Amino acid sequence: MNRVAVSAVVPVYNGAARLGAAVDSILSQRRPPSEIIVVDDGSSDDTPAVIAGFGGRIIALRQRNRGASAARNAGLVRATAPFVIFLDADDLWLPTTLEELGRGLEADPAVDAVWGLTERVVSTDVTAKLEDWHGRPQWTIALGSILFRRAALGALGGLDETLRCGEDFDLMVRFTERGFSILRHPAVVHIRQVHGENNFALDETAMREGHFRVIAKTFARHRSRRLAKATRS
Repeated sequence: MNRVAVSAVVPVYNGAARLGAAVDSILSQRRPPSEIIVVDDGSSDDTPAVIAGFGGRIIALRQRNRGASAARNAGLVRATAPFVIFLDADDLWLPTTLEELGRGLEADPAVDAVWGLTERVVSTDVTAKLEDWHGRPQWTIALGSILFRRAALGALGGLDETLRCGEDFDLMVRFTERGFSILRHPAVVHIRQVHGENNFALDETAMREGHFRVIAKTFARHRSRRLAKATRS
């Protein structure tokens, strides 16, 4: 099978301190992506300068601040490759990430997504209590570990921009509801960096509220479908 063509999308908001390392981890891939799209979600720090430093090696987009989902969707719209993957601006890939995910796709070309393992690295400046990670890589809902068929994401309308938390969970729920197939690939492909500056991700209350909203949305969809089916019959 020919090398899988991939668009890598990096949403960033005031992430100048870690964006360079994230993009470098993409540029260092043994199997490079077809394009790297960095979407600046209205940053007010030095993020534009960091982006400019990569020159023509990336495609740079900028929008007013609308949240990570909107930034990812902007990258999805700009993407041209048949497969797409998102990497948060403070996370990293291993040099073999796209090679491993492509290997999973080669094992089953019909799948709509390949999902690798995430390793979590916790910075010493984190004081918040974290959920149990069991001390080993996991298949966790982290978009940096999942290679998607772009057409499948397009059919879903991308990520829900009304969600500022739990949007990745919502996407995966809708992805499976539509019957899209996911292959779990047993290789570590993603480094989730937990640090003191990503306080929103560490906000357990916000995460819980976001997940409740996703569950409520899911129940509402199922209820609407049942009502529509009852009306037709």
